[in-house]
Amino acid sequence: KQELEHKNEELQKSIKEVTDRGMREKEEMRSKMQLMTEQCEQHELERSSLQAKVTSLEKLKDELECLKTDYSSAIRSKEELEYKNEELQKSIKEVTDSAMKEKEEMRSKMQVMT
Repeated sequence: KQELEHKNEELQKSIKEVTDRGMREKEEMRSKMQLMTEQCEQHELERSSLQAKVTSLEKLKDELECLKTDYSSAIRSKEELEYKNEELQKSIKEVTDSAMKEKEEMRSKMQVMT
């Protein structure tokens, strides 16, 4: 009987040790899972932040493309205006030269008449 009681005590100790170890391992696993969950949540926040930045950069890129197009149009318009200005300057010079010539001819005729 004493031997059985001793074996029973040994079994009880073994059961307690296994149970305690199992509880510690369970708690360690729970802690690891909690840490992994927190890391996943942090990574998701970082991913969301990066996605927002990518979206913002894409919008800026689109705006830049529009500005480049507007700039190119403005350069073309400026070149067209410069060409038209040169043409107008030529026309003004031709009209001025012609008017001066006519004025000189009229003055000559007036001198001849007097």
